[in-house]
Amino acid sequence: MGIEHDKALKQFCDNGKISYTDEHFNLELFSGDTSVIYAYSPAHFKRLALAASHYVKEFESAYGEIKTAWPVEIMSPIQPKDLMTKKKKKLK
Repeated sequence: MGIEHDKALKQFCDNGKISYTDEHFNLELFSGDTSVIYAYSPAHFKRLALAASHYVKEFESAYGEIKTAWPVEIMSPIQPKDLMTKKKKKLK
């Protein structure tokens, strides 16, 4: 029995960063002001990249081309300072 992805709790990932050494790759995923770093062997990371490419092609076949560029310098529309401002306004 696998994970029911439509029912699983999710966090929005608004940015990511990749780095590497001669022994492993690091994938840092950001959600607001927190992040998690995952370390991968080179072979595992390449399989992840191949899988991502496969699913992007599948998505685009179903929904049309995803228009984007790399590298991208887009700040998330949700920032921790905005959340704090909204909380303060609600308290008044």
